[in-house]
Amino acid sequence: MTPIEMDLTFIERALNLLQLLFVLVLGLIFAAVVLMYITDTLQTRDAIRRNYPVLGRFRALFTKLGEFFRQYFFAMDREEYPFNRAQREWVNRASGGRDNTIAFDDLDAYLLKAGIPYVAQLREAQNYVRAYTRGLGVHELPEYLAWPDWDEWEPFDAWLRSKRSMP
Repeated sequence: MTPIEMDLTFIERALNLLQLLFVLVLGLIFAAVVLMYITDTLQTRDAIRRNYPVLGRFRALFTKLGEFFRQYFFAMDREEYPFNRAQREWVNRASGGRDNTIAFDDLDAYLLKAGIPYVAQLREAQNYVRAYTRGLGVHELPEYLAWPDWDEWEPFDAWLRSKRSMP
């Protein structure tokens, strides 16, 4: 065997090894994506990951990258109206308006300062999910299920019927 033939067999073996490693890495990536898909569709804590399996995991990354892209291509964090991105993020962190958080007190003060009417507070109830899945409103549910929610809507309904809600 000549030295050139020996070099060619070495190169062939190296290419075969690289080919095998490439296929192995692709297989591992595919298995990881399938595992993430199954995990995301079976979990119940995060609606984004459940509705958009695998892609929902990158939400935080896309939010972080959004700051970079907005810097060069889109509006800045404080340039959008009526509420800029920074204010919307703050409200999202306010825990959905629950009154047992510090953020609720800050949100309440912000709404009063901005002159936005704070009319009613609704509780976190399964009745809203029940009504949504049936294509109904919470007022269309049976009274024995939804009467606490109806009572909470009463101040809001009264405000809508009042002259203060009219422009």
